[in-house]
Amino acid sequence: MIRQLTKKTFDAMHEESMKSPLFIYFETPLCGTCKMGKRMLEIAVQSLEQNDKEFSVYECNINEFPALARTYGITSVPCLTVLRRGVSVKQVYAMQSAAHLYDLLMKNAR
Repeated sequence: MIRQLTKKTFDAMHEESMKSPLFIYFETPLCGTCKMGKRMLEIAVQSLEQNDKEFSVYECNINEFPALARTYGITSVPCLTVLRRGVSVKQVYAMQSAAHLYDLLMKNAR
């Protein structure tokens, strides 16, 4: 399941990244490419959940968290960021396919 990042869930998300890797999908609501990338990400997440993999994925409206985007060096959307210990260790800007995202999630899942 992809969870919405809000001001209320931000602290919990940051704490969670200290214990295990997690993913943040940066997007804007009106971006067509973002919507397509999110759909591919949803398919990848559903596939992994069926295989009992544990991981966390948050979606973040970059308009609501511009400081967070600057902190992680996000230069455009869509962007899927892998966080470990509160640090962005990988950024993917090209959502090539659901299979590509599945592999990325699989390699970084707990």
